[in-house]
Amino acid sequence: MVLSDPARSVWAKSWPMNRPEIEEWAPLWRHLRDAAAVAGRLWDEWLPRGVRDLIAKAAGGEDGGRTLVVFLAGVHDIGKATPAFAVQVGVLRDQMHQAGLTMPVAIPERSTMPHGIAGQVILERWLGLRHGWRVRDAATLGSVVGGHHGVTPGVMDLERSRAARSTGGHLTPSGELLGVGTWEAVQDELLDHVAEHVGASEHLVGDAWKGLPTTVLALALSLVVVADWLSSNADLFPLTPVGSRRPLDQPGDDDEARLAAAWGRVHLPRPWDTLDVAATADELLATRFELSEGAKARPVQIAVVEAARTMDPAGILVVEAPMGEGKTEAAMLAAEVLAARTGAGGVLVALPTQATADAMFRRVMRWITRLGAPTAVGSALVPDGGDDAERRSVFLAHGKAWLNPEYAAVPRGASTARDVGRDADGGRAAASQALGGAYVDGWMNGRRKGVLADFVVGTIDQVLFGALQSRHVALRHLALARKVVILDEVHSFDAYMNTYLERALEWLGAYRVPVVALSATLPPSLRDRLVEAYRRGAQAVDRPARRGWSRRAPGAVPGVASGVVPGVASVVAPAVVPGAAADEVSPQTQPAPSSAASSPAPSSSVVTSLEGGVPVSRAVDGTSRPRRVLLETGPGDDDGVVAQVADAVRDGGCVLVVRNTVKRAQETYRALAAELGDDATLLHSRFLAGDRKVREAALVEQLGPPPEGGTRGKRPRRLVVVATQVVEQSLDVDFDLLVTDLAPTDLLLQRIGRLHRHERPADHRPPGLSEARCVVVGADWATSPVELPRGSVAVYGRHLLLRAAAQVLRVAGVSWAIELPVDIAPLVAEAYEEAPLGPADWQAGMAEAALVDQQGRSAAESRARTFRLPPPRARGDLVGWLDGSVGEADTGDGKAQVRDSEDSFEVIVVQQDSGGQWRLPDWLEGEHRGVAGESVPMGEVPRLAARRALAAATVRLPGHVARGKQGDDVLEHLESLVVDAWQTSPDLAGQLVLPLDATRRATIPGFVVTYDPQTGLDVEEVR
Repeated sequence: MVLSDPARSVWAKSWPMNRPEIEEWAPLWRHLRDAAAVAGRLWDEWLPRGVRDLIAKAAGGEDGGRTLVVFLAGVHDIGKATPAFAVQVGVLRDQMHQAGLTMPVAIPERSTMPHGIAGQVILERWLGLRHGWRVRDAATLGSVVGGHHGVTPGVMDLERSRAARSTGGHLTPSGELLGVGTWEAVQDELLDHVAEHVGASEHLVGDAWKGLPTTVLALALSLVVVADWLSSNADLFPLTPVGSRRPLDQPGDDDEARLAAAWGRVHLPRPWDTLDVAATADELLATRFELSEGAKARPVQIAVVEAARTMDPAGILVVEAPMGEGKTEAAMLAAEVLAARTGAGGVLVALPTQATADAMFRRVMRWITRLGAPTAVGSALVPDGGDDAERRSVFLAHGKAWLNPEYAAVPRGASTARDVGRDADGGRAAASQALGGAYVDGWMNGRRKGVLADFVVGTIDQVLFGALQSRHVALRHLALARKVVILDEVHSFDAYMNTYLERALEWLGAYRVPVVALSATLPPSLRDRLVEAYRRGAQAVDRPARRGWSRRAPGAVPGVASGVVPGVASVVAPAVVPGAAADEVSPQTQPAPSSAASSPAPSSSVVTSLEGGVPVSRAVDGTSRPRRVLLETGPGDDDGVVAQVADAVRDGGCVLVVRNTVKRAQETYRALAAELGDDATLLHSRFLAGDRKVREAALVEQLGPPPEGGTRGKRPRRLVVVATQVVEQSLDVDFDLLVTDLAPTDLLLQRIGRLHRHERPADHRPPGLSEARCVVVGADWATSPVELPRGSVAVYGRHLLLRAAAQVLRVAGVSWAIELPVDIAPLVAEAYEEAPLGPADWQAGMAEAALVDQQGRSAAESRARTFRLPPPRARGDLVGWLDGSVGEADTGDGKAQVRDSEDSFEVIVVQQDSGGQWRLPDWLEGEHRGVAGESVPMGEVPRLAARRALAAATVRLPGHVARGKQGDDVLEHLESLVVDAWQTSPDLAGQLVLPLDATRRATIPGFVVTYDPQTGLDVEEVR
């Protein structure tokens, strides 16, 4: 199709950007055809089969789906064919003026008409004029064009831009900005050109592209963004020198050559396309993981693999099994099977914290390198540089990923310069090491694009961000839609986070993304809510499209799920609540039977999956080593704890003392250290990141699994570890005795899971600690109901603590012990039921606590809904999709929205000498020992080793320091210390610094801060 002179004169790109004098440029038709070509190649060679099928099903088949994406990429920048955009570069403006597209020399109001919104208005007008589309149908495709810079148009902004272009013969402001007459003719000409070039005309006259699901629109939007970023890269798609006639020539047939040259440089890997060859769980386990010879799959692993093969291909699989049953390995095997069944192109593993993500990354990398073993479900992986189909991109998704040495050792793919859309930290060099084809892609890297990689390990935030109204949230949807999603430790999120998690699961259900959720202590009510959220999303896009659809009013959101899953076909044996006494109020609790024969034994594991859209739960007998844990109560003051612990370790032993707050842990440690000296150590979240890492590594080395051969290894004769909740997750450590503050039942069981965790020879434990024993403190057990420390109530709330206390007292007073793993599920279920629990004289206080808890949950859920993404719809558009946008998700604002944590300040701790020079902390250990105490340049960016050490010297100040006016004063003080020269470094930009004096003290408004390498950060208020 021949283009007119005015159409060929419209510009899209210039370089250098934002300068009056330019050297290179590209016409709009060229950029649109480049973007369309890239979109086609993304569809053909990068997009997994499952995503292609989802789009194709809604868009009229494979050709309809591919053409839809290519067409939208080919028209995404049509809003640049307007005076509002074209006026920006004088020489290019004049060129268009000479071709007949007149415009003023300057348009002060041009910023009110961004080219994305302009493009939506233009495309909607063209769809109506050329193809007879109604406005509401045209808005479906128009909203993709309108949102291609990351934020979809708001309802009011779009209505203003759609306003009539002329009134009484006079142009409105919108008309001046969008252009009329020749401008409209050129806009239509360019759209006609793209439609003919990509073969979209026949689809535009049909109905398949009208009323598309919002899932398809979000995926199309994300693919348009990726195509735009790649085609805007001047290193991949060269611009033309100013003054050259070539861009003003008629379009030729060089699209494929330009694409081939560019694609050869960006070198994105083909999607993971795996096959399920029906290997047994034993065979899969043996080939995927480094196990001892003859190791067999556990019953829960067999059940999970079987469920993955028989459940709805796109569904949710919930695995509840005790610690040590191999849930993680089972989830990875299930991910292979589900990927084969659904056409997923990768796996995302989401965990509660950075520490758990780091630990999981190591395991996932080992799994990836063994995917090509002889009985593989899929093809072999070979080192980077082999066949393109065998390269697997990986990404560690959290803010401190660059400090992980195992991630740093993964080979990096080549990066390109001047890369539009590239994050500042992309392409960092690292040591090269062949890891079975796994590599960090130079393009799919960094804050926005890293999650697009094939295999991603990160914090749960990466999933929650998919439910947050934030810039480029559609890219996160594409990243999730490409994968099987594994959610670990799903019991550990609060009501606020679960509000986002449920919405994220709705979208995952709508995208038909297989989800595997894991927990050792999952309340049944939470399991039901998660399953129902997934089902709700799947059903939302399954409903027949209604011709009379209407947009939901802004701010309106559906109610929270009831927590009851209708139609559950459960074959779980009835659970017996351990130690239940007849004099309790609850009619549902009965005395434990005297023998297993009198009642079916409760299962230790439960596997729940969707079958025909209905949740089905199956009991699985576990093989975990049965453990009997004696349970007793004790005094919670430091004197009482010290006396009990000192007596217990008289003949040796390894003891864990868990406190619910950092301050409480520090005080207890000091008391124990005065008694036991170096045999006591401390672990909590207020150590410097590097100090905490060293301490955790030392504990795992000392208290981890015993070496083969039955030797003691490095297990100390006597050690007392005082810790906070950080010990509940990620650390595979084994203690002889547990003394713990009261906590909600599921978390208490997580702590108990560290007791006698590993099977050891009898002589590894002192005679007095040969039987597992847990002493629960942190409550005044003599009161009715029990009195609780203020700090514990602040962390967990009074309601769940009182219910846990009632269970502890019952077990300690009746059966004296709990049996692991069989007692876990019934105890957790009872703790989270609404039925009364505890003695009769506790009920008034417990009812009051329950009301306060419910009010707190409701308030948290209400706060979360403010910025939560709307649910998926079977028919609609993306207008107003992000009206409550918080900006970028993976920044402080975004993270604050998906976690209901108190505001706090992260600081880099340095030492300041008498001359005012800053130095790295002189006590740093581990990999940073070599630079400890070195001076840090303040007039330039420090070298890499120093930057890594500075990142390891970060710590968060307590939340109360950031509150109110005093918090503002603290922030102002810390911001006054920001080093300007550091702001050019992605690793240091925006970081606050806290200089300590020679005594490791600092004074900030209202507080004195001290740091002791043995006890961590301490903050005292100045009165």
